[in-house]
Parts: sequence; C-alpha cells; structure tokens
Amino acid sequence: MSEPTIGKAHSLLERLSADPVSRQLAEMREKAAVCYQLDLAAARQEGRAEGEAEGEARGAARGRAEGEAEGEARGRAEAAIAVLAARRLDVRESLRAQILSCRDTAALDRWLARAATCAAADELGDAVGDKPGAAG
Repeated sequence: MSEPTIGKAHSLLERLSADPVSRQLAEMREKAAVCYQLDLAAARQEGRAEGEAEGEARGAARGRAEGEAEGEARGRAEAAIAVLAARRLDVRESLRAQILSCRDTAALDRWLARAATCAAADELGDAVGDKPGAAG
C-alpha cells in the first residue's frame, strides 16, 4: 500500500467519525456484537449446567436401578439359605458363599424353588443342571 492510499482511508475514517449518524450506527453495531457474545456465553453456561444436571440424574437413576437389582438378588440368595436352614439342612460355608455371591436372579429363583424340596443342600444345583454361583 502506498502513502496516498493510507491517507485516503484516514480522511474517510475522519469524515465517518464526524458524522453523528455513522458514529451512532457504529456504536450500535459494537453494542450488538458485545450483547451477542454475552448471550452466547450465557447460553453455553446454561447448556453446560443442564447437561451436568441431566448426567447427575441419569447417574442417580442408574445407581438406584443397580442397587435395586443387587438388593433383589441378595434377597433371593438369603431366602434360599433361609429355606435350607428352616428345613434343617446343613449348608457348607463354600456353598453359602457361592449362593450369596450369585447375582443371576433366574438361577437364584431355581435354587430357591429347589431349596424347598431337595434332600440335601448340596443337591441344590444338581437338580437344575447348574451349580450355585456358576451363573452368577
């Protein structure tokens, strides 16, 4: 660029700056740009907060569901052991541990039903083709 071009631009800028309407329009554009950036930042912050709240809610729901499933499985396992105990059948500690560690509710249901009729606790898994703890 040459000096005359810079001088021309400078004089045009001075003329526009002296014009009250042009100056007001420039200020309005500047304010609009600042407002837009502020609105954009607020929207981002709001979106982040909503996302965090949704994530926390999903995590809490997942935790609740996992806790309920864990409690249900634990209840079924304890029920199977309680039935065996009520029938005065001896339950080896290793078998007790296997039953209590199982989280497969279908297997626990089979073992609970069998606990009501088996002649010995060791038969618990034999009647349904699986061993306590193997599926869990």
